[in-house]
Amino acid sequence: MKKELIDLIFKYGLIQTNFVQEKLVTLASGWKSPIYTDMRKAMAYPDMMEAIKRLFFEVTRPRKFDGIIAVAKGAIPHGTLLASSLELPMGYISVEAKDHGLGKQIEGMDVAGKNIFLIDDLVTTGKSLIKCVKILEGNGACSIFTASIFSYNLDLAKRNFEEAQVKVYPLVTIDDILPELKKRLPSIDYAFLLGWLSDPKEWYDKYYPSVGKVGL
Repeated sequence: MKKELIDLIFKYGLIQTNFVQEKLVTLASGWKSPIYTDMRKAMAYPDMMEAIKRLFFEVTRPRKFDGIIAVAKGAIPHGTLLASSLELPMGYISVEAKDHGLGKQIEGMDVAGKNIFLIDDLVTTGKSLIKCVKILEGNGACSIFTASIFSYNLDLAKRNFEEAQVKVYPLVTIDDILPELKKRLPSIDYAFLLGWLSDPKEWYDKYYPSVGKVGL
């Protein structure tokens, strides 16, 4: 099933690379990146949504949950589909409190005293997901099982999760897709990509302005 999802990720172009300096993506962390994974596009493809749902089933089995919380906004469609299939209550969580309405960070189900399945679409540094775990704990969640659709599997994220004592189960990681990227990218671009994965914070200053051309 994992291979099916990986194939669909490439089929629908959710993974994009570009090594032209002016076209690098700026991530939420502020890092410049030659790779961008747009998991929000998954909602446009029913077969991909179904593949993701089945993998979430596998990850959670045989655990029992009282409800599903999706990280806004990218994971909400997946949380909705999963909760409907499992006939469980659902809600979503925002990392930042709203400055309007009731200012709530958790919408939907009440998590107090509940065993929660928390899902996110993408993990880079892990900081947002850790904040969500802390918010759920602060609102009385009994236990929290955490999974993501995709993770860059960065060392920084691993350290952040370890320090926060948060365990995350990604359906697919960058390590799963590197073999296909190696086939598709020129060797110099693939080397630049590996350089980013090993040190994304310092990568731009180290490798630019001398870089390769367009990737995928």
